[in-house]
Parts: sequence; structure tokens; C-alpha cells
Amino acid sequence: MKNKVILFLAIILSISVIISCAGCVQQSTKSAEEENEKNQEQAPSTSSKKSLKEILADPNFTYPLVYPEGTEEITLNYFWREAPSGKASWNETKFAENLQKATGIKVNFTHLPKGQETEYVNILIASGDLPDIMWYTWLDYPGGITAAIEQNLIIKLTDLVPT
Repeated sequence: MKNKVILFLAIILSISVIISCAGCVQQSTKSAEEENEKNQEQAPSTSSKKSLKEILADPNFTYPLVYPEGTEEITLNYFWREAPSGKASWNETKFAENLQKATGIKVNFTHLPKGQETEYVNILIASGDLPDIMWYTWLDYPGGITAAIEQNLIIKLTDLVPT
């Protein structure tokens, strides 16, 4: 008789544990669903009627960038003096991959042929096909930094970036 009582109590205890665990799973599923709904309400909609310019001008804008439907992704062309050691380009690094994930903006790195930096920059300037960002020692430029500023090859960003 004593064994039957112990077996009965063990079964009741097991059923109680299973039922309470099922309640926990159901509650955590509800919490996860509620959290998803809350995040979707707060996240900028990709079908928003705002233009990309309006989204970027919004003071509440945060990264990563969520592109409106039908909008082309932004790609910045970054002219960098040299590739990292052991790589053909910065494009092949985790840095570039993580930069795109964090910002939503692709950065296309271009590198100078070693030993031909000045010639390459002069060709770029003459062609008028300049990258969005350049990392270059302007001391090699004819007339130096002052001439590059006067020719609008270097622009002051402090007037363009809100503080």
C-alpha cells in the first residue's frame, strides 16, 4: 500500500511539473510575440512613404539604415592608400563586413598602386571621377593642401555635419 501511495504522489508531482513547464513555455512564447509586435511598432517601416533623404534627416534616425521600398542601397566609394597586410583589399576584411552590418551602408574600398600614388591621384582628379572619401597625403599634391582646398578637392565637413 505504501508503494502505491508513493507511486501516486510521484505521478501527481510529475504531472504538476509538466503542466507548470508548459505554462512557462506558453508564457515565454506570448512574451516573445508581444516583444516582436512592440519592436515592429517602433522600427521604421520599409514601406514608409518617406524618402531616403527624409529618413537620414530625421533627428531620431538610428543605424542600421532601413531602406524604403524601391530605394537603392547607399554605396560609399572610399579611396584608401593601401590594402591591409595579407589582403588584396579592405573589402575582404571583417571590418568592411561589420561596417556594412552596423550601418546598412556598403563601403567600396579602392587602393592606390604602391609607388604610383601621386600619379594615380592626379589621374583621378583630371578625370573628375572622385570617390566619396579619400585618404591621401595632400602634401604631395601640387600646391599642397591649400591648393586642394581652393580647388574644392578637400571640403570642410563641419558645416555639413549637424552637431
